[in-house]
Amino acid sequence: MTMVFTVKTPALFGDLKKGDKVRFVVVREDGKFVLMEIVPAAAR
Repeated sequence: MTMVFTVKTPALFGDLKKGDKVRFVVVREDGKFVLMEIVPAAAR
């Protein structure tokens, strides 16, 4: 599945690679979905 989000801080991606399983937090700001947190799935 592909979804489009605005990213609050590009540094959130750190060492993530394409295909990594992740957990994330998205909030709605001014009508846009904004990625606030993203971590590898096993890290939480």
